[in-house]
Amino acid sequence: MKRTTEIFMVGLLLVMLFTLSAFAADDAIRIGVLSSKSGVLSEMGKQDIRGFILGFEYATGGTNKILGKKIEIIEEDDASNPQIGVQKAVKLFSEDKVDVLCGVVSSGIALAVMEKAKEFKKVYMIGGAAVDQITGSNFNIYTFRAGRSLGQCGISGNMGIEKKDILGIGKGPVKIAYLAPDYAGGRMGIASLKAGLPKRFSIVEELYAPMTTTDFTSYLQKIKAAEPRVLGIITVGANFQTKLPQQIQEMGLNKKMVINVGIADMAFLKAVGSAGDGWIGECLYYYEMFDNPVNKWLVDNHRKKYGTPPDFWTGNSFAAAIAVAEGIKKAKSVEADALIKALEGIEFWGPTSKKWKYRIRPADHQVQIGVNYARLTAVPGCDYAVPKMIWQSTPQEADQPVTAPGRQNYLK
Repeated sequence: MKRTTEIFMVGLLLVMLFTLSAFAADDAIRIGVLSSKSGVLSEMGKQDIRGFILGFEYATGGTNKILGKKIEIIEEDDASNPQIGVQKAVKLFSEDKVDVLCGVVSSGIALAVMEKAKEFKKVYMIGGAAVDQITGSNFNIYTFRAGRSLGQCGISGNMGIEKKDILGIGKGPVKIAYLAPDYAGGRMGIASLKAGLPKRFSIVEELYAPMTTTDFTSYLQKIKAAEPRVLGIITVGANFQTKLPQQIQEMGLNKKMVINVGIADMAFLKAVGSAGDGWIGECLYYYEMFDNPVNKWLVDNHRKKYGTPPDFWTGNSFAAAIAVAEGIKKAKSVEADALIKALEGIEFWGPTSKKWKYRIRPADHQVQIGVNYARLTAVPGCDYAVPKMIWQSTPQEADQPVTAPGRQNYLK
C-alpha cells in the first residue's frame, strides 16, 4: 500500500510539474510577424521585420515583457506572394496561436491577410502596406494601420504643391505622367494620387509595368514623347528601385521634367546616386530627417543590433509595434475585443513625430500623422543624393475622409 501511494505521489508530482511547465511555456504574448523574407520584396520585408523587433524592445524598455509576460515573436515569410501570405497567416493563427499579427509591406498581401484576421478574430497591425482600401472599402474591425495611407500622401502632397509649391513648378497648367508597378498596390497608389490632383494638372500618360520588368525603355519613350512637366513614379520592388532610376538618368528625363517620387530605401537612393539631385517627393522615413528621442533610440539601437542605420520601411513597423505594445498595456489583455477598444483612439510618440503624437483614428483604424516631403540633395563625399526635409504636413492637413463602410458617423 505504501509503495502504491509513493508511486501515485510521484506520478502526481510529475503531472503537476508538466502542467506548470506547459503553463510557463504558454505564459507568453505571441506576436506573429509576417513579411517578405524572400521574393521581389525581400529587402523591404527585412526592414519591416527589424522595425517590429526593435519596436517591441523600445516599447517595453528593453525587457520584451508586457503585463509580466514575455513577448514571443514568431516570424513567417510571405515570399512576396498573396497566396503564400494567406497560408502563413492561417498557420500563425491556427498552429502558432498568435495573439496579434503584425506586418506585410505589400498592399495586395495585406488585403488578403486582413480577411484571415477577421475570420480568426485576431488583431492585425500593419506598418507599411499603404493602399486606402485597407482602412477604407475593405475595412474590418480587426485590422489597424500605424503607417500612412496613400490617400494621406495624396491629400497632403497636393496641398503642398498648391500652397507651398514643393515641386517648384509655380502656377498655371501642368502636364503630368505616371509610371507604376502593375499590381494592386501600384494601381491603387496612382488612383489615390489622382483623386486629389489639382484641376490645373492634365494626365498625358498613365503606364503600368510588370514588377519583373528590367527594361523600361518603351515606357519611358512614351513618357518622353508626351512632354510632361512632372513625372510621378511609384518605386515598389527591386527593379523599380534600381533599374528604373538608372534608365531615367540614362535617357536624361530628370533634366527635362520634375521627378516626383516616393523616396524609398537605401538601395533606391544608391541606385539613383547623385543623379537624383533635385528629385522631390513623400519620404516615409529617412533616419537623419527626424530629431526626436524616439528616432534617436531607433537609430542607435539599430546600429548596435544590425550594424547599419534603420532603413525606409523600418520606421513604420517600429511605430506599429509601439502601438500594439501600448494597446496591450492599456487593455491589460490580448483578447481581441479589449485590444480593439484600447487601440481605437490611442496616441503615442513615434520616430517621425516631434510636435504631435501618432493617433489611431477610431472610425477606420487609420493612423493620423504628418506626412513628410523631401528633396534629394547631392552631398559632397556621399555616393547618393540625401533626402532633406522641405515640408511636413500636420496630421490635420493629411486627414482624409472616412470611407470605411458604415463608419462615417463613428467617433473620429
